[in-house]
Amino acid sequence: MSKKENNQVVQEQEQTKSKTKLENLEEVVINLLDVVTDMSKTIQKLEEEVNELKKNTSSKPKGLFGGKRTRTAIKDTETGVVYPSKAATGRALCEEVGTDETDHFAWYKLIAKFPDRFEELPEDSKEAQQAWEQQKKELEEYVAQENKKLQEEGGK
Repeated sequence: MSKKENNQVVQEQEQTKSKTKLENLEEVVINLLDVVTDMSKTIQKLEEEVNELKKNTSSKPKGLFGGKRTRTAIKDTETGVVYPSKAATGRALCEEVGTDETDHFAWYKLIAKFPDRFEELPEDSKEAQQAWEQQKKELEEYVAQENKKLQEEGGK
């Protein structure tokens, strides 16, 4: 083989290697494109699920952790008395469970001791509305009395 033919063979081998490398590179790029496309679809699905979860949670009434506080009036089925809240029920009936008005868990002790005695009233219930109005009046009277005391003390 002549030098010219030998150079030609070497060039053909290099071209074949280059084509093979180029084909491999093309295959890798196509595979990467497939992976990126799959990841994009997964991200889109996750975003849709997150948005759906946000919609579902925002429609629920918010309570203790950030949001609207809900009011729950309690009816004592034994006596018929309606209390404006669980806490008020616990304070009013604390002696029945052997505690005092400062016990923040009195309501829970009551329902543990008398599970069928109390009924939660819906917010639109007439009895609940009356209990809240009564509580509001009592609070306004208390505030007025305290203000009057403060004014009297200030005038001395």
